[in-house]
Amino acid sequence: MAVYTAEAPAQARLWQGDTTIQAARVTVDDATGNLAGQGKVATAFVIQETDEKTGKTERSTSIGSGDDFLYEDGPRKATYTGGAHVSGPQGDLRASRIELFLEPEVNELQRVEGTRR
Repeated sequence: MAVYTAEAPAQARLWQGDTTIQAARVTVDDATGNLAGQGKVATAFVIQETDEKTGKTERSTSIGSGDDFLYEDGPRKATYTGGAHVSGPQGDLRASRIELFLEPEVNELQRVEGTRR
């Protein structure tokens, strides 16, 4: 487990390839593959989309923000909470909680769910 923190107004920043996460606190759990951010979280990651007619795969960046973020590797789910906002190939969505469900093994979006509480 690794925890990265920064003193405000700075933010901890973690990136791997096309994926970045910035937050007051970023936690990486190597054992589970989970990634969490707390405190004004901002993320960017690539979503793959396969055109059903042509079979061609395209890559688009998805930008997200919220008070907290959790990516769970087992179910391949990214959750933004607290003033959540996600914008990308899935559309532009604002809600109290936004969950992005990814297909197994690839970063293709299965579905998006937004809820107000």
